[in-house]
Formats: sequence, structure tokens, C-alpha cells
Amino acid sequence: MKSKSILFFVFSLIVFTGCKYEEGPGISFRSACDRVCGKWEVEFLTVDGDDSLEVFKSQHNYCSVYEFADNGSEYYLVGFPCDSILSDGGNWQLGNGNTTLSFSLGKPYGPVGATTWQIIRLADDEMWLRTQYFNYKVYEIHFKGI
Repeated sequence: MKSKSILFFVFSLIVFTGCKYEEGPGISFRSACDRVCGKWEVEFLTVDGDDSLEVFKSQHNYCSVYEFADNGSEYYLVGFPCDSILSDGGNWQLGNGNTTLSFSLGKPYGPVGATTWQIIRLADDEMWLRTQYFNYKVYEIHFKGI
């Protein structure tokens, strides 16, 4: 009976303290780095709660597809412009116990210039980020894995 109580306590501890991110997931068997790595498309972007995705795309003629990659010694980020096979590169890095993601592009495209984002959801196929950018507005961006 005592071993069952200890097992229940340990399980409860894992379940209730395992969630690093506001919107989950509660538990994952993949590292944060493994979940970030991959191709992502921006599917949602707000600035101070206002939908800004179409404005973002039209102002920058950008398809809003990014690849967060790991080449073994450094992390790199590639954005794919809509009308070109060229791409802009930058770096990304997890920080603060894997609760923040910093990234930059070669040229600042709207809110995805060099800045640090709070990770609010990090699943295998979803990544949601939030930051207060240089203009003191709150940006929230949702990526969908592709």
C-alpha cells in the first residue's frame, strides 16, 4: 500500500508540474528543441488583439513559411519569400528553461525581426508565441507544422 501511495505521489508530481507552457501540452516525450525543429507556416498573427496576418503577408510579399533547423552545431532559420527561390536566414535559440524562443532574420519582416518570444504552446504540430515588441504592442503568432 505504501508503494502505491508513493507511486501516486510521483505520478501526480509529474502531471501537475510537467506543463511549462500556458496552453500545453501537459507532457511531451520529445525535447523542446526537437519540437521546434521543422517547417512551420504562420496561420495566426495578432497585434494587440487585432488580426494582422493578411497585412503582414501583403506588406512584405511573404508566404510566412519558416524552417527552424538544427545542423548539429548551430540552429538556423530560413524564411521563404512568395515570389523568389531566395531565402533570408537567421538564427534561433531556446532560453529560460525552454520557455522562450529568440530568433532573427537577415531583414526584419514585421514582428519577426530579432526578438525573444514567450512560448505559450509547443506541440509537435503547433507552436504559439507571444511578445511585446519594440513599439510596446503585444504580438501573438501561431505556427502550424507543415
